[in-house]
Amino acid sequence: HSRQHLWDFHRRAALKGKDLPVAVVIGAHPAVMLAAAAKMGIDEDEYDLAGALLGEPLQVCRAKTVDVYVPANAEIVIEGHILAEQRETEGPFGEYTGYSTARSTNNVLAVKTIAMRKDAILVDIVPGNSSDHLNLGRASKEAWVYSRIKEALPFFRDFHYPNSGTHFHCYVRIDKTAEGQASQAGQLLMGLDHYVKLVVIVDKDIDPANESQVMWALATRMQADRDVNILSRMLCNQLDPSSVGGVGAKMIIDATASLDTTATRIALPQEAEAPAKKLIK
Repeated sequence: HSRQHLWDFHRRAALKGKDLPVAVVIGAHPAVMLAAAAKMGIDEDEYDLAGALLGEPLQVCRAKTVDVYVPANAEIVIEGHILAEQRETEGPFGEYTGYSTARSTNNVLAVKTIAMRKDAILVDIVPGNSSDHLNLGRASKEAWVYSRIKEALPFFRDFHYPNSGTHFHCYVRIDKTAEGQASQAGQLLMGLDHYVKLVVIVDKDIDPANESQVMWALATRMQADRDVNILSRMLCNQLDPSSVGGVGAKMIIDATASLDTTATRIALPQEAEAPAKKLIK
């Protein structure tokens, strides 16, 4: 549905008139789950990343009925083929957006066998916009996007995907040295992550993980007629219920202070801030 690697592998097989052999793994080490959700090149092996996270090679074994390797310590493995041509209506499913949505692909998995431990544990992720659903998809993506932006923009510092925005909002912190850098950072992030539809750029004194600080920057450093850039007819994630046909508008908000501003932010000295926070808890 999200048109990522599995979708493309299936597309390639279908063009040849072949079904795609797959193994569905339910219950693996968290390193495998994080690697599976990672943004990697289509020719890179997520098992290599899982081994790196574990600090040792991931033990795998060949599936019983299809030419696919699976984690040797998996709880449950469902083996079969995603059929090249057949489609069946499915869903709707609860998604990270907080909505139940239909599917755009409706593929069919023809199961050949199910292998499981005698005392198998069914590992589940809470559906909808729950923290474990959002965090699993976000953790690996953040690392990949961070590395790409850091390579390109020396003034980039860090960012945060707030739970309140599901995967569609991102707050970016920069060390601003020239006007226009906020727009550059926002457009690059949207190019790397097509899920994002709103980027708010803040200065280095704003913690992007503190939504209250980001809103304060919006309130005091942004003017809508000057600092809002709307991009029309952009590729977006099809699970966004406000989009049409996978296309929508995106917005970059420059909430950084103008370089020629004379206003000075009032702030506690750093050595006094921590004791003050303890007093007002």
